[in-house]
Amino acid sequence: MIPGLTSKLSETRISSATTIVAASDLVIITDPAIPIVNIIPNYAGFSGLVFFVGTSAANGVQFNVGGNIAKAALTVQFQLLTMVYSKSTGLWYPGPIS
Repeated sequence: MIPGLTSKLSETRISSATTIVAASDLVIITDPAIPIVNIIPNYAGFSGLVFFVGTSAANGVQFNVGGNIAKAALTVQFQLLTMVYSKSTGLWYPGPIS
């Protein structure tokens, strides 16, 4: 985001899967049935933030280690999980749930 200018987030809606593509700044996950283990960055050379939101009332969205996620994380309904991707390590690092 650029201070003083209006910035907009790109947004996609997906169902959970073992591997997902972070194709936008804000990823809304509508069906959290399958734990996510790999997140493919939107483009080669990407390094930055992606915001994940789970919309299911039944369960949170589960992010597990074993792929390119550095630490396991779990969201709850309508709460934001921020993840940062480091191209130098090839890993996603989850932040605290806000």
